[in-house]
Amino acid sequence: MTAVLALRAMQPVHLAPFNQGGGSWRGQAPSCRGRRPSTNPSPRSAGCIGSTAIVGCLAGRSSQRKLRRGRSLQAAHAEDRASSWATQLLKCLSVGVAAATLFVCATNPRIEYPWGVLWIAAPTALFMAPGAALLACNLIESPADLSQAKGEGKRIAAVLVGDSLTHGSISANYVDVLQDRYQGYGEGGFVNAGVNMRASGEVPLELLAEAASLRPTHGVVVLLGTNDVLRALALLPPLRPSPRAFIQKYSATLREIAERLRAEGTAVTLVSAPILGEDLKSIPCRMMRLAARAARRVASTIPGCRYAPLYEATAARLQDLQGAGLAPQPFSPLVSLALLCQLPWQLYAQGISLDTLRRERNFGLTVDLVHFAEEFAEIAADVITKTLELPRGSPGAQTEEKT
Repeated sequence: MTAVLALRAMQPVHLAPFNQGGGSWRGQAPSCRGRRPSTNPSPRSAGCIGSTAIVGCLAGRSSQRKLRRGRSLQAAHAEDRASSWATQLLKCLSVGVAAATLFVCATNPRIEYPWGVLWIAAPTALFMAPGAALLACNLIESPADLSQAKGEGKRIAAVLVGDSLTHGSISANYVDVLQDRYQGYGEGGFVNAGVNMRASGEVPLELLAEAASLRPTHGVVVLLGTNDVLRALALLPPLRPSPRAFIQKYSATLREIAERLRAEGTAVTLVSAPILGEDLKSIPCRMMRLAARAARRVASTIPGCRYAPLYEATAARLQDLQGAGLAPQPFSPLVSLALLCQLPWQLYAQGISLDTLRRERNFGLTVDLVHFAEEFAEIAADVITKTLELPRGSPGAQTEEKT
């Protein structure tokens, strides 16, 4: 049971530059070699097929003042998530242990009370703990979900639909970064509609209708694809779809999502899913690259649909890190699962940061080869900022920097 829950919780979540149609894309994520990112990156030139051409990848990070100020909202949300995780963990363990104990007691009349029940409940709790911890992460409520946005009636900047990379309970939360950046602009909030384990074919039609009904000023942003690739790779080779069949199905699903949102009169941004593992030559990364190309093609054929090159940005950043000596780490289901099972306890029970876990595990961007540390949140926010043509920084930060 623990293994099943852990496997279901594994994402997405969670890549090399390429040439297409005669135009090359070569992005560069913000330069960050150390615990604090550089504030003077040098973006590279780029060409992009799609309704919106993105030149370069990402203009640098925010100033140290902005990062210090921005931590307040992210820290508050992190505390809320930790508290919610502990509550959900207790509920999951209580229900699971009670059900298992009642079943054993009902089928074994020789159980002695009360010590016999204790001897059943204690080992059961230990056995269920890893799976319950992951399940509790799935049940953490987002600080800014759809239901809250509808109830508040505020103007919304964008609704972000995705998987665990968007939900942000076991991966760096780029939605919080966007919220931090635009508090001072009077923009509406960024609504987090991410759900752990979600694949592209599992987006409810009701969710799309609700997202469109909020009339977000910058539309709906869709980041899906990691779970699609993970599930394809989990199949035995004879049952695994060919790359061509996988891309056809994935493209059709993205097209359906985008067209339904456009029919509601809402602008759409398709974000390519990031790297999977940290070896750009591995099969998982190649599949993510194919998925990114598919998302780009779909966006280029639908009026009012834009493409955000997150895969390209994470691949370029990883390439920079590996050029500086970082060893490639291909995705491995067993390694990723083992690291994922530890992640909730380290993150919420011990209070270890994602970036600390990344460094301890000698990774460049990820913490378990699927989910990401803090730098990814900045990269994703930069990609979305540039694609949606949002203003960078905040008025307060700009004033401080000028003085």
